[in-house]
Amino acid sequence: LELARGLSQRGYEVHLLGELSEPQAYYLEHFPQLHFHQVRYLRGFWQVYQLIRSHRIDLVHSYVYCFSEAGLLGAKLAGVPVLVEIGDDPISCYFESRPEWKRYWGTWNERLADYWLRLLLRAADGVATLSQHLLDWYGPRYQLGGRSGVFPQAANLEQFQPCEAGPFRRRLGFSDAHQLVHSIGTSAYLHGCHVLVDSIPAVLARLPQARFVFTIGSPTAREEVEQRIGRLGLAPGLAVTQGLPGEELALMHCASDLCLAPHINECSRPLGCSPKKMSEYMGCGRTV
Repeated sequence: LELARGLSQRGYEVHLLGELSEPQAYYLEHFPQLHFHQVRYLRGFWQVYQLIRSHRIDLVHSYVYCFSEAGLLGAKLAGVPVLVEIGDDPISCYFESRPEWKRYWGTWNERLADYWLRLLLRAADGVATLSQHLLDWYGPRYQLGGRSGVFPQAANLEQFQPCEAGPFRRRLGFSDAHQLVHSIGTSAYLHGCHVLVDSIPAVLARLPQARFVFTIGSPTAREEVEQRIGRLGLAPGLAVTQGLPGEELALMHCASDLCLAPHINECSRPLGCSPKKMSEYMGCGRTV
């Protein structure tokens, strides 16, 4: 979304196609300059083709998991170049986005995902990775060659700098006596929120003054984390979730005593924790 918004601000007409996780009204309120279209996975490639033709789209930027098949097939059918982006470990992300594969194929799902990914990347006109590490990992395996390059999700370090966040911290209801632990991530599962939530009782047993804040952009993902916190039976205020506008994220980081960037093997290999998140935390001078 940030990439799309940046392109829109530079004068491009940007359409986002996919399975929208939130109601249409949410996107219209927060991203009025963008055009959103609900499209269903692989069976939506004909919708993608029609949208490309009707809006005269010049380039398709497709993420490698969840929606890449429809984007790539629709673009190829329309004769439009397609750039595929690897922003995380695609094999693991296929498991999350396609539970039916695991249900029907069991231990074969990783082989299926690997084979399918190989076909997608060979058909792409260009492949972009989030980091050089990912390019070094996937380049030889999928024979990316000269069609690939690094597209870093760089943090805006002019925005993320140390600042006085005491008033913001108190606005959230926390005092200086509390040890504020903060995690940020739109996709709660991929950012390890389930592991962090389950660890809260053990941390509180050793550090009673700890307080946990989960900043999650997606209202749907935020609700899932709230339900998981509710099942722990914690007293009010010990663990809270919130959504924040982008201009307040630096304040949230600076208000925290500890910022978390978990590495979850099942969904973070080989990327590890989010490099953008790490850069933002460190730009604000936080303990990570």
